Amino acid sequence: MGRIETATFDTTYYPAAALSCAFFLYVFKFVSPKVSAKLCQSYVDLPEDKQIDWNSRVNSSIHATIVCCTCAYTLFYEKEISEEPIWWDCTMVRSTCAIVVGYMSADAIIMAVYYRQIGEIFYFFHHGASIYAYYYVMTYGVLPYFANYRLIAEFSTPLVNQRWFLDILGYKRTSKVFIANGIAMTVTFFAVRIFTMPQYWYKVYSVYDTEGFNRLGHIQIVLVLTCFVLDVINLFWFYKMCKGVHKVVTATLDKNKNIRISKPTQVPTYCLGCFSSNSSSRIFRNRLPYVGLCVLAEGGVVPNDVAASFSFVLGVFIRTRLSKYIWRLKEENTDFDLSAEALAVEIRDFQGELGDYNTLVDKLTTDEDIQDVEFDLNDLKSQNEREAKKIEELFEVKKQKELQLKQLETELDQEKRMAENLVNDMEPAMRERFYKIKDMNEHMLRQLENGQQELDVLNSKVENLQDELSMSQVKMEAVRLYEQLHELESKRDSLLEEAKAQDAPGDTRENLLKQVKEDNQEIASMERQSVEMQEKIEQMSEEMAQLDMDLEENQGEKNQKYKELKKREESMNEFLETYEQSKKDETEKIAQLEENVVNILEHTSRNMARFTNLPSPQELMTMKEDLAFKEGEMKKSEHTTLSLAGDSDKLNQDLQKIEQLEGKINTELKMLRDKISTMETELVTYSDLGKLKKDSEQKRKKLEEDRISLQKRRDTFKKVMQQLTTKYEALKAQLNENETYNQLANLEHKWQHHEQNNFVMKDFISAKITECDYNPISKRIYSAVNDYQTLVQKQMAGKPSM
Repeated sequence: MGRIETATFDTTYYPAAALSCAFFLYVFKFVSPKVSAKLCQSYVDLPEDKQIDWNSRVNSSIHATIVCCTCAYTLFYEKEISEEPIWWDCTMVRSTCAIVVGYMSADAIIMAVYYRQIGEIFYFFHHGASIYAYYYVMTYGVLPYFANYRLIAEFSTPLVNQRWFLDILGYKRTSKVFIANGIAMTVTFFAVRIFTMPQYWYKVYSVYDTEGFNRLGHIQIVLVLTCFVLDVINLFWFYKMCKGVHKVVTATLDKNKNIRISKPTQVPTYCLGCFSSNSSSRIFRNRLPYVGLCVLAEGGVVPNDVAASFSFVLGVFIRTRLSKYIWRLKEENTDFDLSAEALAVEIRDFQGELGDYNTLVDKLTTDEDIQDVEFDLNDLKSQNEREAKKIEELFEVKKQKELQLKQLETELDQEKRMAENLVNDMEPAMRERFYKIKDMNEHMLRQLENGQQELDVLNSKVENLQDELSMSQVKMEAVRLYEQLHELESKRDSLLEEAKAQDAPGDTRENLLKQVKEDNQEIASMERQSVEMQEKIEQMSEEMAQLDMDLEENQGEKNQKYKELKKREESMNEFLETYEQSKKDETEKIAQLEENVVNILEHTSRNMARFTNLPSPQELMTMKEDLAFKEGEMKKSEHTTLSLAGDSDKLNQDLQKIEQLEGKINTELKMLRDKISTMETELVTYSDLGKLKKDSEQKRKKLEEDRISLQKRRDTFKKVMQQLTTKYEALKAQLNENETYNQLANLEHKWQHHEQNNFVMKDFISAKITECDYNPISKRIYSAVNDYQTLVQKQMAGKPSM
């Protein structure tokens, strides 16, 4: 405890806040339900949403009691916080704020989890403002007086919760306990939340624009804005309380009136059984305004001025009651629909279970051995265990794969970022070229995917056709003959075209002239390409020269750095080499000084009796100063040795980096030289145009020779083709005349028809097998048997032994 000079971030009270949050969550979940069920039997009969609200209000009452005790102690015994309301570090206030932050966090968690039952957005704003304000007090220790003053408001919380408990437990709103609680709650609420507002804002005004207030910085918002929000909320709540108190008081006053007025008139007996001429009636007040209906005297009479408006009031009452009844019926209808759907689902489940139990009873009535059932049960259990293990292994594999995928995704993201950085670092022309190439690549990939899909479709069609062909050998033979015939026809057509070309010498001349023109065009294009290649080579050579210049400049700068590092290393080496010698000299000097000190001490010990001959205080001080100076010099020398050793390590690391850079530069130079050598060889080949022309002429001569040889082969093939066609025609005529061939064709058609019927029957058989599969039914029966056995065991265990 003490005055704080600056707001420093302190996490000392965070564990207290975490423990407070865990404590209130534990009380809500475990302590409150058990204790409330033991102390109050009505708690067990409450619906779920009311029980949740009950437990949260128990938490609120416990929190309010703790905070009230700590606030009262601080208010009476910690006088320093009123003297220094902003910058006084009070342990009790910070601990209380930690408890409040923990409770508010726990209550916010509970409201978020059970939002449908007890959640209200208004309370989230209240808790958020409170946590925001008390967080600064707990963490920075500022504003202790104002935080403690605001927490005094918790004195009214137990009475508010007690009113809710009385309402839930069935106490009437006009009962004495309820009225006493309402008055006490309103008075306490006014005293600790409304009456304290002027004092609080007067204190804020007194510290406003002071030196301590200005040092708060943005924490000033906590002192002004959040407290303003909380005061607005408190005023709203107090307004609602005053309205409730007014209603209760007016209701009790109206109930105690018993007015009789002369000239009574008889009340009709057709008022829905609410009034009767033979029975004394009571006040008719089911949330209706007090408009003419008052307490009826004995004998069933009503005043004259009231009787005139009785039909109007009765109509209003009937309309309101009917509208509420219709609204309730609608809500019940929606609830009934939802419950009917849930019950229909449960009925379906029970019908399935009933069918399983019926099958089990059938097995038992057929005298099936129970050992077989147990054997099947054990098999199913072992199978389930194996499948469970397999599923666990699969889940583990899945987790590993997901981790690997995440790692790969991170690596891909890194690679993408690196690629994007490289593209951004490019020159604009290179970047545009890169994007163009990228678009072309994507377009080509799409075309490749489409082509691959088409190829897959065609391959599947080819496979299907091949499967169909493989079913019949006759078709295979016919396909082979058709292929041979197609090849021979194509050869025949080519030979006929060549023969026509040979028959016309003018045509051959024109073809040769065309070929010569095409060759000249190719030669011209090759020359242009060679010129372009020479230009590219010149550009590359210029770029290489520029790169050499850049490398020389870089190497010059690096050589200078290297020389500087080398000089520093030499100086350090010289110092390290002379360090041992200097150390020996210093140690010898120290030894001599120690000997001198020993001699002086011996001399002083000999002359102890002679006080007159003792050294003066000034001489002693000079000696001490010399000793301290020498010790300091020795420490400085040791420190310099250590610093020089560290510098040498750094220089060695820099030297290793420079060597690595040199290695990289050398490898890049080798790569560039290899490229230059390959380009030079290509230049040599493309520069020799005469050789290229000779090669083209030689190729042309070879092609002409091949053409002549192929023409000769064509003539021979023509003759062979004619012979084969004659044979083919003769064989075809024989086959058409043969009866066995016709029978085979008919049998092939019948065989195809039988194959189709066989395929249909196979599908029908497989469908019937799946319909008659009893494995899932047996599994359900076994599960039902297990449930039935467990139920029987539980019932037998619950019965007392005879």
